[in-house]
Amino acid sequence: MRHAEAVFLARLLTSLRPDEPESEGLPALMLLTHARRAARIAQGTLVPLEAQDRRLWDAAMIGEGLNLLDRAMARRAPGPFQIKAAIAALHVQTAKGSSTDWPQIALLYDSLLRMEPTPVVRLNRAVALAEAGALPAATARDRDAGRRT
Repeated sequence: MRHAEAVFLARLLTSLRPDEPESEGLPALMLLTHARRAARIAQGTLVPLEAQDRRLWDAAMIGEGLNLLDRAMARRAPGPFQIKAAIAALHVQTAKGSSTDWPQIALLYDSLLRMEPTPVVRLNRAVALAEAGALPAATARDRDAGRRT
């Protein structure tokens, strides 16, 4: 499915379920993620987030995604889509990759881990902790996963 169709369907879901925060979290996540598409690959090679040319990011998509996320979070009923969108928002709101708020991202992964205790979420949490300077916590066994470190 093309991105435009997926976003259309997510927006349709939002219009059909206007009181459901996750129905706003889903398109927020999709928009914030897809806004970086043009900067993800250069000369056939995947470009790490911190090295992406932010001038190639779609500012309109980012703005719409941030607005949807703000509306969803104002309902104070966070779910997995909202948390993932909040993580994506932290990535797109920095002027350069080195100023990413990794401690906040790690805390968001702590919350997400309680909702979705998957290997991918555990790995992403460990990366966020390592980037935040908490390498011992990042490499700790799963018994510590999801607790504030």
